[in-house]
Amino acid sequence: MSKRPAKRQKTTREFGAPTAEDDPSRTAENNPSSSALSTREPFLDSLPSLSTICARVFVRNFRRLADEESGNWEVTRNELAELPDAIAVKLFSMLKAKFPHLSHAIIATYFMRGDSLQLDGSMSITLETLSAIPRLMGSNLESLVITDVSKFSDKAFASTLKRLPSLRVINLRNCSKVAALTVEAVATTCRHLRSINLSNTGVNAAALLPLVRNCLTLEVLKVAGLQNITDATISRLLLTVAGPADDPDDVPLITRMMLKNLRSLKLRYNMVTEASISSLTEHCTKLERLDLSFTRLKHVPHIEEPSSIVKLSLTSTFISGTELVDLVRRTPKLRILNIGSMGVKAGTSSSAAMGSAAMSLNDDVLVQLTDALLDCSDIESINLVQNAKLGALVTRRDTALSYFIKLVGRKCKSLNLAGIPGLRSSDLNGLVPENDMEPVSPLRTLILNKTNIDDNASPWICACLNLETLEVAETKISPEGLFPILDACYRLSELNLTGCRSVKVGDRRRFFEVKAYDNFRSKST
Repeated sequence: MSKRPAKRQKTTREFGAPTAEDDPSRTAENNPSSSALSTREPFLDSLPSLSTICARVFVRNFRRLADEESGNWEVTRNELAELPDAIAVKLFSMLKAKFPHLSHAIIATYFMRGDSLQLDGSMSITLETLSAIPRLMGSNLESLVITDVSKFSDKAFASTLKRLPSLRVINLRNCSKVAALTVEAVATTCRHLRSINLSNTGVNAAALLPLVRNCLTLEVLKVAGLQNITDATISRLLLTVAGPADDPDDVPLITRMMLKNLRSLKLRYNMVTEASISSLTEHCTKLERLDLSFTRLKHVPHIEEPSSIVKLSLTSTFISGTELVDLVRRTPKLRILNIGSMGVKAGTSSSAAMGSAAMSLNDDVLVQLTDALLDCSDIESINLVQNAKLGALVTRRDTALSYFIKLVGRKCKSLNLAGIPGLRSSDLNGLVPENDMEPVSPLRTLILNKTNIDDNASPWICACLNLETLEVAETKISPEGLFPILDACYRLSELNLTGCRSVKVGDRRRFFEVKAYDNFRSKST
């Protein structure tokens, strides 16, 4: 009988490491509607700290404590004002998740403190909130995250950022009106900037000029889905930054300075090819994370130090299987690999993608890729979503998918096999340890949406004792197959049953609570 793992050690997230927005299992193109997501309280390896317990109790009773008529608010606000900065930041994170419509007065008075601030479009923030940030936090603020906000103008963002000289990290993802004025303010003011996310904003290629010219300490650059980012604009941008070189083969000095510290580059959803990408990456000697998904990439771009790459995202590009396998062989430190819909043009409908003759990831390539990944001892996340040619041919005792799962997939923490119609329940048998000496799979997230699995997959999934999230939307699995999984996988806290016809519609969102599960447990004991 397998022992439960020891207490989880606290770790500090490495600068530039993947965040929640980078999680391949949570991006829109990989994840169907979670309208039938069933949840339960997650399993705890250890008791939470006293401060965490107190914060949870406070959040649970916040409405009552904030009631001015009862007289509670007078006491509450005095206690909030006395909180240490570190605890205030934690409490604010928990409060805004539960009560996104916190007033500006509460946010500004009690939670604009410390060296970091996170706001988003679900909150009731106003222009007054924006202008209060430099006034209340000023030179202490090092990390500012404002995401999914479309109501503030480019001028308003610029006015705020030009008064925050100590910023090292800026995330303005999905703030649609952020444009040239904001970038210019950042470039002029934030000379020690290390990370910036401008994805899905109104910034165009020309607006990036002051940023790449002035912020030479930049390590993380995320510019997904921007306007007018093409091969031509990137070439003009680099030429304008550096000025003409005496020798056409010589890389101008300022370009080398701009690229030498870059560790993470995100160019997804831009109209670029390997030509312009290589002009950026061939001199990035410290590059570790590269996201080129949904670009026009047909060949692997030149990467100066491929052995340093730990994250590689090539979803919906046109790289051949041969080049993909060769690249993986040259990246032994790889931890995250996203290669969904290989050979399918971005924006192609699901039905068209399924029959695309151009898809480059087939069973033969997967076998070669599996062999190459055996040398990547740190691999922890693989995304194969919507590679419809996988599992098409069953010509060996072990299918290509079962071969991959047995040797590589079961060793990951996250595995996304959604949208692979050739995946069958029997392909998951590799999740089970072959003998008592082999450890239990560390899988925490397993995504099997829109595959051909049924109740026969249950015994194999039951072997994943560390599983926390299971997505089986639009599959043939039924309650009879799910109950044993819930019983065996005691850490499981998220279950996606969207479109599962064998599960009653009313039970899909509350499957952990259904009476039939209690009956099953009674019989099993």
